[in-house]
Amino acid sequence: MRDDIKRLPYHDSISLCTAPSHTRTTVEFSMDYDEDTFVVDGEELDGRAYERVEAVVEKARSKSDAAHTVYPVRLESENSFPSNVGLGSSSSGFAAAAMALAEAAELDASKPEISTIARVGSASAARAVTGAFSQLHTGMNDEDCRSSRIPTDLHEELKIIVGLVPYHKETEH
Repeated sequence: MRDDIKRLPYHDSISLCTAPSHTRTTVEFSMDYDEDTFVVDGEELDGRAYERVEAVVEKARSKSDAAHTVYPVRLESENSFPSNVGLGSSSSGFAAAAMALAEAAELDASKPEISTIARVGSASAARAVTGAFSQLHTGMNDEDCRSSRIPTDLHEELKIIVGLVPYHKETEH
């Protein structure tokens, strides 16, 4: 990354989003909340995980004119697939958060514009916003560093098989 805060990459990158895996995320801004709260897969976030989600929330707030976005937010997210196994759970999570935040913050934004919100959580999440085969373009600002879908229908016929293996495997009995 040429900028770790804005998550601006040094070079373009391409990825493929693997449906039917999905992340369900809800967002609500409300004066009834005391503080921003983020819950992922049933666990309330703190520390660095909280900071990364907060960066995405603040990016969405900065793009919104909606008065209610000044209130604390509750964001809840759950993946339909395992985390920490190389399937892009953080990409999917940050992309879903950016999409839900854009809707809750009443942003009239395209998916490439929303990808700039997701990017501050995870550069790969920017590509997940635009889906299928997508490219994150290098740039020094949101106008240049955003994701776009690569025009192809190849993803419709592609099949991916994933074998999950334990992190630690015993070789002796």
